[in-house]
Amino acid sequence: MNIVSSATLAAVLAASLCACQQRPDAAAPDREAASAIDTDDGEAIAPPSDAPASRSFRCEEILVASRVDADGGPLTLSLSGRRLVLAPEESASGTSYADGQGNRFRFGGDTATLTLHGDPARTCMPTTQVSPWDAAAARGVRFRAIGQEPGWLLEVGDGDRPTLTAQLDYGERFIEVENARRRPDGDGFEGTTTDGTAVRLDIERQACADPMSGEPFEASVRLRVGDRRYAGCGAFLDD
Repeated sequence: MNIVSSATLAAVLAASLCACQQRPDAAAPDREAASAIDTDDGEAIAPPSDAPASRSFRCEEILVASRVDADGGPLTLSLSGRRLVLAPEESASGTSYADGQGNRFRFGGDTATLTLHGDPARTCMPTTQVSPWDAAAARGVRFRAIGQEPGWLLEVGDGDRPTLTAQLDYGERFIEVENARRRPDGDGFEGTTTDGTAVRLDIERQACADPMSGEPFEASVRLRVGDRRYAGCGAFLDD
């Protein structure tokens, strides 16, 4: 299933690579942006005294969408291609949510705090930015992966024989595999590009962290395109 035209998807992937696959020194403006409260009209957001029904945050390198479905109900966080459902908990200040795995999100004052299992706490500021993982899911992408050195980005569409697209080598090369086959030995896909290049994607459902940003993901990925090999992290966006 071809989700969008090759030209359109190439532009989307290239833009994502530009935003997400930069060297540490080139990413400095993005880190600086994380310290500012971002609104449509440029005015600072005055948060409510309790958790809002729906809100987006930049938690350092991670874009997070938060949603509370009902007063006193759980909080759903969407981040890095996965969802966390956190229950409300008692808190001396602010409004706090947590689960049994050590994940916690606390609203307080004009910021929030995200603590993921095994990671230090991240300060979160309100933002209007949309996570590229959520944007990909909205376009019908079912698996997405990124990697470094050289930077690359891959997306797999929906269906039994999906389209697989990738931007490789910092966006210098674009490939597309139509009707990719699911690998019989587990999660993964394989097929050939229109010029006959063999492509194989191996996905292992184990924790993976981006080596540059430290952003955590649910899957480890190995990609082979012809005689070139790439490694990175990814997420199933329909889980």
